[in-house]
Amino acid sequence: MLISMLLCVVAAMSLATVAEARKVPLGAAMDWAKLSPNTPDAAAYRNAFQQNYGVLVPENEMKMNALWTSMPIMIGDTVLSTGINYATMDKIASYAAQNNKKLRGHTLVFCSTNGQGEPPWLPLFNVLFPNGQTRTDMLRKFLRVYIHDVVLRYKTQVTSWDVTNEFFVDPTPGSPNNGDGKQRPCFWTNELGESVIADAFRWAREADSTAKLYANEAGLDDENDASRYGRSRILALRSQGVPIDGIGLQMHLDTNSLAGHTQSIMQPYFTSYTSRGVSVMVTEMDVRYAIPTSSYVSSTGQALAQRDLYANIASACQNDVGCTGFNTWGVGDKYTWRDAFVPAGGPNHEWPLPFTVGWQPKDAWAQICSRLCQ
Repeated sequence: MLISMLLCVVAAMSLATVAEARKVPLGAAMDWAKLSPNTPDAAAYRNAFQQNYGVLVPENEMKMNALWTSMPIMIGDTVLSTGINYATMDKIASYAAQNNKKLRGHTLVFCSTNGQGEPPWLPLFNVLFPNGQTRTDMLRKFLRVYIHDVVLRYKTQVTSWDVTNEFFVDPTPGSPNNGDGKQRPCFWTNELGESVIADAFRWAREADSTAKLYANEAGLDDENDASRYGRSRILALRSQGVPIDGIGLQMHLDTNSLAGHTQSIMQPYFTSYTSRGVSVMVTEMDVRYAIPTSSYVSSTGQALAQRDLYANIASACQNDVGCTGFNTWGVGDKYTWRDAFVPAGGPNHEWPLPFTVGWQPKDAWAQICSRLCQ
């Protein structure tokens, strides 16, 4: 009877509380616009997050294209204006503080090919500094100012940063270097070379000596050519004194991924980093249906595969003391970035998150808890 009562107490605890007790912070990416009072289910969205998660990750609002809205104004090394607009991000930081949630920094420098990693003032910069060494020097100076200013502004709240995002592997299927172990080309590497990775980490460390600094990567979620390349790059940079504390494993999976992501496979994969002193964080996990359907039904094969994938990754994280966090890329299926990959207004969806469109916990959520509660 006593054992049963204890089990009931544990089951009643929020997952955020249990994960924190085990020192595995549980977070979710949040879309600030969807929390607007004008959104019909903003209250349900907010409640699902607040009751079950301990860490808020801005989904897009902290990316460079959202923050760095104007070109910096400098005279020599004196900064007259950073050009950074903190209006929305400050509201998010305030919301996190008021609700006793930690805040993750995502992301400082994004090696993106869709514009999210580039400041919107680039057309003006291209006119003023079309080419040559002056262009390179100014861009490096501007980027250092940006990283310093953002990190310093949120220093009291943000304890871990995705300093770089998707520099090692292009996550787009069919891209020239998807999984083949090559440096991903993008605006920042094209302009400043691969040294921009080390520079970004060093500049972030200059601004905050205690925050944990991560290289956040897609496509490195299991052992393959891409992950071996990414791991070798991180270890090489660390050996050169670059202050990389950990690797962020995004873990955007689909329901066909189960065979390659059992716990027996994932546990040694996590250890391949942590045994070398590199922390691991699950930063953006979701598990989409490989075949979109018109509804989520918990008894279907895809729902069961989704449940087991979440459970396997949660187990691997919980069992490795070097795994420092577990984050899902959203809360419920009502709001997910994956909707951009299915026909708008169509009947089928990918149902990738641990809560349903009605904000009810799925079996996947229960399995995450059962692993993190052990």
